[in-house]
Parts: sequence; structure tokens; C-alpha cells
Amino acid sequence: MLRSQAPGGRAWLLTWDQAHDTPAFYRRAGWWEPAPLPGEATDVVVFADPDRVRGS
Repeated sequence: MLRSQAPGGRAWLLTWDQAHDTPAFYRRAGWWEPAPLPGEATDVVVFADPDRVRGS
């Protein structure tokens, strides 16, 4: 799997927020959204690996 090849076994996923089915698919698959950084809003949705510990 791709995650096993990622540095430290961690993976991030980026998608466009207007591709409504795509973020929904990844949420159902267990990918989660870290808290956004302060600053300018974008139309990119960032997901963290389902196996990545939240907050790390």
C-alpha cells in the first residue's frame, strides 16, 4: 500500500472541496481532517492517514 512507502509510514491526502463525493469517500474510509492552520482559507481539503494518531 502507498502508506507503507511513505516516509515514517505517514501519508496525507489533498482534494478539492467542490468534488463533494471525494471528501465524503475518504471520510467514510477513515481518513480524517486535522484542524486547519490559521490564515487564508482555500478550497483544498487536507486529510491525514487513518492510521496516523490524531494530534501528532
